[in-house]
Amino acid sequence: MVAQLEWARTSRRPYADTTNQFGIRSKQIEWLTRLDVEHDNLRAALAWAISENATRAAKALRLTAALWMYWDTRGYFHEGIQWCERALAASEAENSARVQTIIGAGMVARLGDMERTIVLGEQALALARRIQDRRGAAEALFGLGVICFYTGDTARADALLDEALQLWNALGDPWDIAHAQGPFAQRALLKGDYARAAELYGKSLTLFRQVGDLREVAGALGNLTGVVKTQGDLTRAHALAQEGLDLYSALADKHGIATAQCALGQIARAQGQWQTAHTCLDASIALFEEMGDKGCRLESALEFAALLQDEHQSAKAAEFAARIVQDAETLGWMPGIPCAKNILARAALAQDDVEGAQLHSTQAMQHAGALLEPIAAIGLIETAALLANARRLFVTATKLFRAAQTERAQIGAPLSPVERGQYDRVLDALRAQLGADDFERAWAEGRALTMSQARGLALAMASK
Repeated sequence: MVAQLEWARTSRRPYADTTNQFGIRSKQIEWLTRLDVEHDNLRAALAWAISENATRAAKALRLTAALWMYWDTRGYFHEGIQWCERALAASEAENSARVQTIIGAGMVARLGDMERTIVLGEQALALARRIQDRRGAAEALFGLGVICFYTGDTARADALLDEALQLWNALGDPWDIAHAQGPFAQRALLKGDYARAAELYGKSLTLFRQVGDLREVAGALGNLTGVVKTQGDLTRAHALAQEGLDLYSALADKHGIATAQCALGQIARAQGQWQTAHTCLDASIALFEEMGDKGCRLESALEFAALLQDEHQSAKAAEFAARIVQDAETLGWMPGIPCAKNILARAALAQDDVEGAQLHSTQAMQHAGALLEPIAAIGLIETAALLANARRLFVTATKLFRAAQTERAQIGAPLSPVERGQYDRVLDALRAQLGADDFERAWAEGRALTMSQARGLALAMASK
């Protein structure tokens, strides 16, 4: 047992270095494979250290600090959380290992416990500041910022991410600078500046490639995939997502594989390749369910519900979306609620339930606030335009379609081939209903609307 603990102690630093130091990151696959082989020995070493005296318990903390990313990579969330919590309870040592172990215990976010994740993040941040662990503080700030964003506290998220990127930039290591691009890119996304977001995610990808951090390379590929897809380059988006999937597969990173499969499903859906989309999204949802990752499963489920609606399976889409709303409310995943409500509105329209569509559309816009990326907010306006058309409010429908199209042009987010065909048919019908002159007049007025004005026009329909 002593020999096992000594091996664990001496191997801990190199594995931790796969995420924190230049030079050894290129050996991630080798170290992950070695940890797979030695996992039972590590479990025994941890149990032995935790059950002995404080000195050995402190060694357990160092092990959990190094191993939590392994558990996260393999999808061993429950086990990783248990070891982190046991190590924290066994030792009162205040050091960087404790900061990392607290961050590791934050894997509870994968299981949907956002409140506990915030508590742990605040504990990690307070300790990191107290012991002047700048990298630990940056990681805690970033994690807290992401969770605050997903729970709807966007103002606090901005402040936390601001501080995180300042710390990462000050540290000056290429790995830290690569991470610092994330908050900047996220802000660019929320402002609808997809070109800037692509530039920043591209920079982070280049830096992560330079330091050889394969898991972060795969993550950066995933971030860039989403932006490139929104910009309409589906061929490049597919290539990026496939490269990410290949890397995650080489790392045997279950969470990453599930995430990449979701991205490939989104791209296939945008291309109208329904069977491929089903295959990818089914695989993604199944993996997230296997790992117990409730939040990420909802994101894949949301895309699956949208796919069902595209396939005109409106009843199934509505059933799926209704469950997503309930689960998102339970988990506190606020951006998911307006997106699911939007699917419910479209499903209701497809079933000629105009009253239900109006209710869901209104609720979607009321829930959205500042939570959604502009492309998602545009989707709410486009649904409202479809609703206006169904209610025979043809002038309003035309204005809303034009406002949405103008915003898409401004942010560089064109309709997908599938969406373009759908909307062209509706616009042709609107032109026929209004006549050329009235249509062009409403079209011009819609072009002058801001997104805020378009939202007001859409919400006003509820009172008509």
